[in-house]
Amino acid sequence: MSDSTKSNTNLTKSQIGLYALPALPLSLPTLALYINLPTWYHEQWGLSLGLIALILFLARVSDLVLDPFIGRVNDRLSDRSQRRAIIIGGLICIPSALLLIYPAESLEAASMSIGLIGLFFGWTLIQIPYLSWLVRLSNDAQERIQIASLREFLGLIGLLLSALIPAIMVYLGYSSTEALRAIVWIALLLGAITLTLLMAKVHLNLASSLKPVTFSWRPIQRNRLARKLAVSWFFNGLANGVPATLFPLYITSVLLLPESDRTLYIAIYFLSCIVSIPIWIKLTNAFDRIDLWRAGMFISAIVFVPASLLSNDTSWLFIPICLLTGAMLGADLAIPHAIQADVADFHQWRFGQSQTNLLFALWNMITKLALALSATIAFGLLELTGQTPLALALIYALVPSVFKLIAVWAAREFQLSADTHKKIKQRLA
Repeated sequence: MSDSTKSNTNLTKSQIGLYALPALPLSLPTLALYINLPTWYHEQWGLSLGLIALILFLARVSDLVLDPFIGRVNDRLSDRSQRRAIIIGGLICIPSALLLIYPAESLEAASMSIGLIGLFFGWTLIQIPYLSWLVRLSNDAQERIQIASLREFLGLIGLLLSALIPAIMVYLGYSSTEALRAIVWIALLLGAITLTLLMAKVHLNLASSLKPVTFSWRPIQRNRLARKLAVSWFFNGLANGVPATLFPLYITSVLLLPESDRTLYIAIYFLSCIVSIPIWIKLTNAFDRIDLWRAGMFISAIVFVPASLLSNDTSWLFIPICLLTGAMLGADLAIPHAIQADVADFHQWRFGQSQTNLLFALWNMITKLALALSATIAFGLLELTGQTPLALALIYALVPSVFKLIAVWAAREFQLSADTHKKIKQRLA
């Protein structure tokens, strides 16, 4: 794409880059919050595992409940008001994150609770309009794939850094507390810079063709394409979440490898994903996007099954499995978000309502729900089966493969091709 636009959006490469850039700091503290923070509160501050689990559960429930409400409100806000909401979200995130890593003395449980609820709330205020802006940045399906892919690529870089920075700091002799605080400070600093640039430099050139009318759930319920995509998205989220939850145990208990090898396999997996993203983008020029995404999920399901049969002697086979499944993850990052934007256009044409933010809020809520349930399913099944290495291997590999196949099945007969979307945009215009 040239520096001026291919379509009528007047987007430059720099504007696309500035839109995608906040995805890096938004994903940067992910591993710290979901993996390191609970352990840190248990070991450093003496909170019981039961209390930590209760705090995490309540924080995540509050986060899930807020998503549809914030999406509904954003559909009624002007562009300027949405930008103010993003700024407010950032201002809420800063004290909440600092309260998490500097808890008040003798009030550690309260600090963790308030910090997590505040951080999730601020995060959602930013994330819902940020994700939904993809619809208004461009009306071209192929350009949307490029924009969404760059955004998800930078989010992936943030995930890699969230794993590598603490590991490097601990290796250099810093404590786990210093490493955790460093990753949060870096995320806050980069977040402030990138969101400021987003507000100042990126303009939404495409206004909604129709103004929102009186809010109603009925159009959402009647949108068959949105339902199909939501079900497939949910089961694919479960399929990605279960092995992510059990991965540390799988490396040390099934493959019998040292803990230090975890970072190596994570790096192989994500680097393979990064390399594959441009390939998936090129493939969308020749093949239907939903077919490509389904093919990626299907291949991932089949390739992952042999991981249930590995042991220490055959642990080297986990490397090609990581390479192939990482490459298939590229389809998850490059394609579905652009399809979501197209479904939002279809919804506006079919039902006469611009409910883009609500749709993205619901998809965002499904992502969070899948993340929460995947941990429950993984540990629950492991507890029921006696926590043996064989049971761990089967749950780690076979359960996600089943979920992937359900996701493939759920997305069948998804009738929204690039040509159909182009006609919808012409009718909306």
